[in-house]
Amino acid sequence: DQQLAFFKLTRSISDQTDLTGTLQTLARETVLLLKTKAAFLILAHGGAFHIAQCPLDFAEKATLYEFFAPTRRTGEECLLYQTQTLEDIENVFIVPITIGNKIIAGLGLINKEVDFTSPDLKLARAIAEQAGIHIEKVLLLESTLQQARFGVELDMAATIQNQLLPQKIPEVAGLGVYGKLSQARQVGGDFYIFGGQSGQGLIFAVGDVAGKGISSALMMAITRTVLHSHANTLPPLEAGEILTFANTDLYDDYTQVTMFATVFVGDRKS
Repeated sequence: DQQLAFFKLTRSISDQTDLTGTLQTLARETVLLLKTKAAFLILAHGGAFHIAQCPLDFAEKATLYEFFAPTRRTGEECLLYQTQTLEDIENVFIVPITIGNKIIAGLGLINKEVDFTSPDLKLARAIAEQAGIHIEKVLLLESTLQQARFGVELDMAATIQNQLLPQKIPEVAGLGVYGKLSQARQVGGDFYIFGGQSGQGLIFAVGDVAGKGISSALMMAITRTVLHSHANTLPPLEAGEILTFANTDLYDDYTQVTMFATVFVGDRKS
């Protein structure tokens, strides 16, 4: 019967590809397999604790973490019995779960009617081992999907950033104008703009926000917008005025994020 139930457990969790569903399935099947009143899985991952229990809301999450804390600290199994503070809980067996060579998860069995026997403990260890293998696979899958989503978002950000650059080179009598940007990464803080009203000459700016990646790209977009706005006002501003106004507008934003940008603004009168 135990072998058949263990096979059912393995088959049940093999269908799960998300973390919450995996933990909840493990808790439910453990109760059926070991015939305890309750069971729980707890995982420390991503700066938070993920807890699943069967039955749902059998115990406070803080209580379950209390059970797991000694096992996480020592890496050892823990068998607890009733205390004055846990009147509804007769016994608890906590098994550590190793994931990536670290004890970051645990399987808890609560209220075994005739106490835990040696076969029960062996079966619990086997379940914990299977749980660790599958949880690690689910975490790897989630990481892979997250990286794929991030890659798609990064490609989209690069496309948007390129579209923010001048799409048309202005024609200025007696002056050859050309602009091109090659980022060191997909996105970054480099930019250039052309401005000025038709017949009013040319205003241009070249800039670089300190740093690399998404944060620099976000500040670049803000800086580019402010400069472009001042470069297209009427009556037209001098290059120095544009830079002064932009610096005033952006000072608080750059101070709050502890970043800076290096910008050159020039003009060519018609």
